[in-house]
Amino acid sequence: MTAVFNSVVVSFDGSWHKRGRTSNYGLVAVIEVNTGLVIDYEILSKYCHLCSITAAEMDKDSPEFIEWYERHLELGECNTNFSGASGNMVRKGAVMIDLSKMKNAVLAPIHHCASTDAKPMHQYCPSGPESWCFYQKAKAANRRSKPSHKDMKTVINKQVFDAILPVYKRLSDSELLKRCHSRLELGGTQAVGEFNMGCVAFMATQAEVTERPNNAQSMKNAEKIDRKRVAQSDREASVDGEKKRAKKKRQRKNKGVDRYEPGGGD
Repeated sequence: MTAVFNSVVVSFDGSWHKRGRTSNYGLVAVIEVNTGLVIDYEILSKYCHLCSITAAEMDKDSPEFIEWYERHLELGECNTNFSGASGNMVRKGAVMIDLSKMKNAVLAPIHHCASTDAKPMHQYCPSGPESWCFYQKAKAANRRSKPSHKDMKTVINKQVFDAILPVYKRLSDSELLKRCHSRLELGGTQAVGEFNMGCVAFMATQAEVTERPNNAQSMKNAEKIDRKRVAQSDREASVDGEKKRAKKKRQRKNKGVDRYEPGGGD
């Protein structure tokens, strides 16, 4: 499934917890076509563990359970947000994803990192006191003087910004991390972050957002995973290259080029 939003071409794809499309859980991802990166996602679930154990304890037809369940929904604690065939999760997830939010998530990080005191570009960053953007956070607090951009840890100069903007339109994992409201969301966020950035970069971003430093052993493990992933990618690229070269060779032969064969005549 493909869609276009404000010149951003995206495709929707789904992944399930188990094969056969009978899974209780699914992840629908929005993939930016130019970069191949995941820029948004939605977790769909046909099962809520808390509902299951409470129904067994109270009897799901009892007034007590019905009262508990209504409260459970009001508090937003229920993980169930989908019913029907698991194969339909991609279509439902695509509808659930807010494309306006996705657009801002695409543009916010690169503009944020390219901002300067003379030219702040935080219009796509989330607003409010809880924003990950220091500029928007200061603005929400009505501070007279804004923090200096010179203190930013990640800076993109204008030349790099102009060069990568067309293809590297998003780096929104910091915002995705803030959406971790359940184990399912946490798992989805981690999968997206590691896919887009690699384990080391994802863990560094996570530590900065949560203000919890990573220990040395965790970073060593992350580096090992990244090296293994790069090596696998190189092997696959090498195999693909060999297949393409073999295909071109077959095509040249099929164009009717005369070849010498013993006993084949003059």
